[in-house]
Amino acid sequence: MRRAALIAALGIGACADSSHLGPQERLSQTGLYADIAAGKTMDDLVEYRPAYPLWADGADKRRWMRLPPGARIDTSDPDHWRFPVGTQFFKEFSEGGVPLETRVIERVADTGNDQIDYWMGAFVWKRDGTDAILAPGGAHNVNASQHDVPSQADCWSCHMGEPGHILGFSRVQLSHDDGVNVEWLERHRLLGAPLGEPYAIPGDATTAKALGTLNANCGHCHNPNGVAWPDVQMVLRLSGNERTVADTLIVKTTVGVRAVTRTTPARALRIAPGKPDESAVFHRMGRRGDRDQMPPLATKIRDLRGLTAVADWIRSLERR
Repeated sequence: MRRAALIAALGIGACADSSHLGPQERLSQTGLYADIAAGKTMDDLVEYRPAYPLWADGADKRRWMRLPPGARIDTSDPDHWRFPVGTQFFKEFSEGGVPLETRVIERVADTGNDQIDYWMGAFVWKRDGTDAILAPGGAHNVNASQHDVPSQADCWSCHMGEPGHILGFSRVQLSHDDGVNVEWLERHRLLGAPLGEPYAIPGDATTAKALGTLNANCGHCHNPNGVAWPDVQMVLRLSGNERTVADTLIVKTTVGVRAVTRTTPARALRIAPGKPDESAVFHRMGRRGDRDQMPPLATKIRDLRGLTAVADWIRSLERR
């Protein structure tokens, strides 16, 4: 099933219509800034960074999270955190110090219907930097840049693959050594259940970098809950119980596994050990502007660093 048809079948388009009725039309109304003109954010926000950021065509990014007072994150499932009503996440995209877009996700209710319980929207900054305006349908080439802003339906197509609907704020992504990490969250009593030791991606440095890259850029769609699952049934997401490289579903569903979708030119295997150029996953990561492109939206420029990481790992497989 083509992506657009699948999104329609899942009812995500209807969510976009209802979410346009959300309470905020301007970024200054969302609670991110104490003084938006001065760039001063609110004091109760937690700024964080993931170990492996999602590629965004080279844009600079800042990220913040806010929990309601006294609330904790439900970490009873260590791999899939769930957030209480009132939780907000913000992500700002900028180039050369000039803000282009800020995305907001808020848990607004607890009805059991995720598309009612979560509000998602992207705000496009004015050229003068005084505020940003909600863009339900997205935007292209914001403020004369190459940066595109996703629609609310596109936001859902990626975030639906994670049960808690937040990407980049997880055990895997926050198991790094500095700043806001798993240990920091536990020390500040923000986690409902302790997680124990931080998660270390298995394998040597080459392998860990590649698996982390795939998890960050592909895992939200390529998992049993993701939009790509019905067509491909390939897992590119890491789990904290995967302690060896061979245990990872990334390896089990890609290395030496026949590709089930057509690429141009055709590549028979998802990952062909030792041969990046013959690997369908690597090929599609490097495509832009056609049906083979992966990720299929929100990027026009190839992620050269990510491609190098995955190519180095594929080459290393020939020696094992």
